[in-house]
Amino acid sequence: MNVSKIVTWIEATIAGGGVERFEDLHLDEIDAVFSRRDRWIRGGVASLAEAMEQRDKRDLPFTVAVGFSLLANSIRTGLNETSLSAILRELDFSPPSLYLFARGKEPWTTDNDFTVWNGEIDVGVGRTLDAYFREWYDHTDQEYRRSLFLAG
Repeated sequence: MNVSKIVTWIEATIAGGGVERFEDLHLDEIDAVFSRRDRWIRGGVASLAEAMEQRDKRDLPFTVAVGFSLLANSIRTGLNETSLSAILRELDFSPPSLYLFARGKEPWTTDNDFTVWNGEIDVGVGRTLDAYFREWYDHTDQEYRRSLFLAG
């Protein structure tokens, strides 16, 4: 994993006001090995753990999250998977991304489309992670979009 890409992204996002604009870092930009869809779950969690470690080393007041974009549907479907490994079937075609949020101002604290996801996060990174599912209607595309965020 290219840790310097994560560090550069963290520093540039904070310095340039990217936190407020939800500037993200796609996994395939961190390391080409994460370009393969079957590596998105483990790669996303590993990248999140590394970003959290870099944040902690710098004592930064931010929540780090990895967002997984899930398949959209014409009807509200929720998220019935109960384990993170099963989420692989639900992923759409966009690689997961890292995000930085100001602590206490994370989108799930103000957006009613978010719910806590109580699925099993079975990846063993030695960190406590919170999980949030979001499903909302996109009027432009006329479908329900879905995403899952892991945060710490």
